[in-house]
This record gives sequence, structure tokens and C-alpha cells, in this order.
Amino acid sequence: MLKPGKNSISGSAMMRQAGGGVVTCAGEEVNLVPETEYANQRIGKAYGSTDRGYINVYQARIQIANPPGYLESTLKTRCDPQGKFTFKNVGDGNWFVVTGVIWLVGYSTEGGMLMERISLKGGQNHEIIMTP
Repeated sequence: MLKPGKNSISGSAMMRQAGGGVVTCAGEEVNLVPETEYANQRIGKAYGSTDRGYINVYQARIQIANPPGYLESTLKTRCDPQGKFTFKNVGDGNWFVVTGVIWLVGYSTEGGMLMERISLKGGQNHEIIMTP
């Protein structure tokens, strides 16, 4: 999976505020995590699912130690000002897309982390819209 491939992933991430406004992942890091036994356990524990999920900003602050090689195998990009992201040349396999949608209300941090599992094979161009 870590070898360059012919697949691509493009998408956006957003959340609706209590007042109705929409906030995107603009400027936030987006991680593309290869599915491994450890990633399945870690993501399943954090999100309660390995398909898709949301955890609020307070749950996301709980850190779990990373085993050697976990972060090195994660591909990274950033959401653009419109809240869109792209990964190109992604290898075949199963991946977790993880990003944050975070904003301030006064001095309080709101929002959280979104996760979605995707499968890629044979040069797919996969598009996702991440919401809670």
C-alpha cells in the first residue's frame, strides 16, 4: 500500500454549528492511514467504528502512544481554504482518512475529528464528503 499507485482521493470535511453556520477543515491536516491490525484497533477504539466516525474535540485530546512506524506510514496533506483536500498516487488497499474540523467560540474550542474508511483498487478516483 505504501508504494505509489494510480489511485487518488479527493474530498472535503465540514460540520454544522449549533447556530446553523458551516465550518470546514480549512487549514487542518488530513491523514491517510493505511489499514493495519493496529490501525483497526486504534481507530475502532477511538471512533467506535472502523467505517466512519466522529469524536468531539475533547475526546480527540486523549493521546495514545504510537508504535514505531505508525506515523511514518501515514500520508499527510492539508485542507485548502475551501475545506478540500487531495491525495494523488495512492496505492491499492484500505485506508482511513482522518481530519479535524475545529473552531473557536469565545475562548472555547468546538468541533472534533472525522474519520472515514475507503478501499482503493486499480486506479480509482475516490471522492468523499466527511460530516458527522
